[in-house]
Amino acid sequence: MKRLLVVFWVVLGFLSAPVFAAKEPQVLVKETSQLMLAKLKQEKELLKAEPNRIYELVNCIVIPHVDFEYMSHMVLAKYWRTASATQRQAFAEEFKHLLVRTYATSLKEYSDQEITYLPFRSRGDKAQVTVKTEIE
Repeated sequence: MKRLLVVFWVVLGFLSAPVFAAKEPQVLVKETSQLMLAKLKQEKELLKAEPNRIYELVNCIVIPHVDFEYMSHMVLAKYWRTASATQRQAFAEEFKHLLVRTYATSLKEYSDQEITYLPFRSRGDKAQVTVKTEIE
């Protein structure tokens, strides 16, 4: 589970451009993480009764901050160029559904582990940064 939670926070590294411009990456990752975890605590009983609610939470809280087109482009690599616009859109949508289900499943198992937000590193052009976290 620890591994899946770490991957969950790594996804926030693929921030959409407008969100990235508005906040420092580490602040955005921390705020989004804290909001998501607060909602998990707040709705703990509801989530037991309605397990699919976790998907709604992930879609509302995390997904608006993720650039799925860019992530899909990175995953498909050279095949992105040969795919049609319809194929690209379909792949990005299915990839989004896969990640929502994967991360939501791991979040269901979250039980108050401590999260440490380490200093972020940016590449020379600051177009990409890495915000590392440790979950204990």
